[in-house]
Amino acid sequence: MAIDTGDTAWMLISSALVLLMTPGLALFYGGMARRKNLLSTIMMSLSSIPLGMPVWWFLITRLAESWMPIISLGLQRKSPLTFPK
Repeated sequence: MAIDTGDTAWMLISSALVLLMTPGLALFYGGMARRKNLLSTIMMSLSSIPLGMPVWWFLITRLAESWMPIISLGLQRKSPLTFPK
């Protein structure tokens, strides 16, 4: 199966937008917190970037490499989180 450049571009753009959204969300949450909780609230939001990126990379690459649709979520014979043979 050939790699579709449109799908690849969409995944890269979507991932970049989510990555840019996270600091904005940290500032939004920080604006709602009290002054004494500001730093911990911002750090909680920003810590999701290094913690979430490996999980995102692992799950998306496993789902993209499988031949099953994402909707099935392993309800059929082959799990979407396994390598295709």
